[in-house]
Amino acid sequence: IPYANPSDVLVVTREAALRQQLGSRTDQVLAAARRVGDYHDLGSRATADAITPEVHRLLRAKPYKYLLIIGNHDVVPYWQEKNPLADSEAAILADWELPADWVPTDNPYTDLDAEAYGVPGLATARTPSPAGSRARQYATACWRRPSEYRRSAPWRSWARPSNS
Repeated sequence: IPYANPSDVLVVTREAALRQQLGSRTDQVLAAARRVGDYHDLGSRATADAITPEVHRLLRAKPYKYLLIIGNHDVVPYWQEKNPLADSEAAILADWELPADWVPTDNPYTDLDAEAYGVPGLATARTPSPAGSRARQYATACWRRPSEYRRSAPWRSWARPSNS
């Protein structure tokens, strides 16, 4: 998304919930979100079922190419889709704090034609915001100076071709 035209990007979050997670840094993140794209607060909608119609309404109002969700599950909930591999993964995931019977997804937020498997109609990304985690520092750093972050980003070390 850093190279996208801001008019191509719909940015959504629940500002009050994000503020609980990020505290005073929320204003920085929201200012950056407004530079990245067309920002919309989802207000008091707290479930995926309540948020999806609003996101669909916004996506139909303009020819967006991208959806950027700011916040983790407690800010903008993931959809919980049935895991087609649930039976085969139950034993593998037994010691993890992950469910085997469903998988988290954002696909229904951009599935405007209600296809059977929730195939997204445009690219979707999410910037997480869990309280007390390094993700909060990462998100704030990325939002503060995206161009500076891209030049010095940790991903650059593994994105370069190997000389060996």
